[in-house]
Amino acid sequence: MKFCSSFRDRGFSLLELLIVLVIVAMLTMASIPYGSRFYESMQYRSVIRETLSLLASARYTAIVTGVSQDVVFDLKAKKVSLKDNFVVFPESLDISGKTARELNRDGLGVIRFYPQGDSSGGEIDIIGKVRGVRLSVDWLLGRVSQSLLNVD
Repeated sequence: MKFCSSFRDRGFSLLELLIVLVIVAMLTMASIPYGSRFYESMQYRSVIRETLSLLASARYTAIVTGVSQDVVFDLKAKKVSLKDNFVVFPESLDISGKTARELNRDGLGVIRFYPQGDSSGGEIDIIGKVRGVRLSVDWLLGRVSQSLLNVD
């Protein structure tokens, strides 16, 4: 076993520390764009998952309680809600949709789920910068499905 004999052999020089810090700074700066894309992707997937869950919850609640449930979406506020539960969309995502005209009220779209399991039907499009998804509610069975959209 060899012990350090001089003061210089026991640590790092200032130049070595500066080189390491510069390398770490360069790696950090190179990874920032990937981090922001990763964050936006996480937000996108989270909003889709929460919206699907909200729609499924409305259908289940209507069947179990025997009372129709309305899922309301506000295009201007970028918000989808079921009573006190809601999903707010981040500014980086756009939302559009189609619903039965007779159920819409005050500029809000409404998808109604009935106690028999059926619904009024409708679609909610969630559009990101490079991809999009359409959540479709079947009017006959009330099932919610997801399909990819072409974003041009």
